[in-house]
Amino acid sequence: MKALLRSIIIILFLAAGHPVKAEVVGTYGATYGIAEKDALVEIGEQAKKINGDDTINK
Repeated sequence: MKALLRSIIIILFLAAGHPVKAEVVGTYGATYGIAEKDALVEIGEQAKKINGDDTINK
């Protein structure tokens, strides 16, 4: 029984460690551009409002 359990555990570890490659499956449905600003640009703008224009560049 221990040998069977050990064999099953080894098989599970080998199966779980097998690398899988992603593949391109195409685009389904309508796609839209991103409407939000870039996060770093938005953070920079808020920092400029609080600290002034030159403080963030130092």
